[in-house]
Amino acid sequence: LYTSMPKAYKNTLTSDTIEKFNVLSRRLESIPVEKWEDTLVEFSTQHNVGISIYDQDGNEIIASIVSIAIDEVQAGSMETITNVFNNDGQEYRMILQFDMIMVDKLSEAFNDILPILAVAVVLLALIVAYFYARFIALPIEKISATSRELANLNLEEKYITKRKDEIGELSENLSSMALKLQTTLDELN
Repeated sequence: LYTSMPKAYKNTLTSDTIEKFNVLSRRLESIPVEKWEDTLVEFSTQHNVGISIYDQDGNEIIASIVSIAIDEVQAGSMETITNVFNNDGQEYRMILQFDMIMVDKLSEAFNDILPILAVAVVLLALIVAYFYARFIALPIEKISATSRELANLNLEEKYITKRKDEIGELSENLSSMALKLQTTLDELN
């Protein structure tokens, strides 16, 4: 979980960008080359990516259209995707670059907060477990002590509770049994 969630988010973001990139490639296949630049500037601005297009000989047809703030890009935070498409019988290679710095920052924040969150969850679970155990165990201990006294024929010992659950019902049954035993013993004497 510690490393898989940031990677999964990065993979999802990358696959989403690839899907949009594929849609852009199909769109460029259907429009004249002269209109590519407007479409690419719009796409680059909307998705904060850099785009370059090369012909089949490797000549740059459209210079790098960049909407990424270069001063914010850190080494290793850029992802590059290449796609090949055809237009008017010509093959073109489009290169898309996008910044993953926000994903990297989110991953760092997630990695920083996860240990604290895990400790908090464990502490909360321990506190809840302690109080739940006290809620269950304490009445059972009292009922057990009462039943020991009844076994020693100390029929005056009773445990009265206001609980309406199984423990309360057991307490009422034990008190009822003590009363009936007392009545029976009084009748025998």
